[in-house]
Amino acid sequence: MQTKQTRLVYKILDQAAAQRSETDGLVQTELDRTDGYIHLSAATQISGTLARYYNGSLGVILLEFAVSDVADRLKWETSRNGDLFPHYYGALPRRLATRMWKLVCSADAPPLLPESLNA
Repeated sequence: MQTKQTRLVYKILDQAAAQRSETDGLVQTELDRTDGYIHLSAATQISGTLARYYNGSLGVILLEFAVSDVADRLKWETSRNGDLFPHYYGALPRRLATRMWKLVCSADAPPLLPESLNA
């Protein structure tokens, strides 16, 4: 959440958005299109976002981006619970992702974070 100390940000994609991003090379969900920016999360915010928006979703992927690669269009803005969330304004190329995980999903729970991100 600390904008000056955060070096990595993350994007969660459901199955449909993940498939679109493989085809067109851009990272974007329907909510991103509606809001006019790409919703990202700091590492400490991922589990809350998964629980709130992806509970019971299948085929979810998580992409990691270096802040240094997206800084030119990244803004930290107040959102859920008054926390600062990273928002990317513009087209976010998937090729900028430094890592990708296919999350373990079930029909009755939020997707599980990769062990490397569990703190």
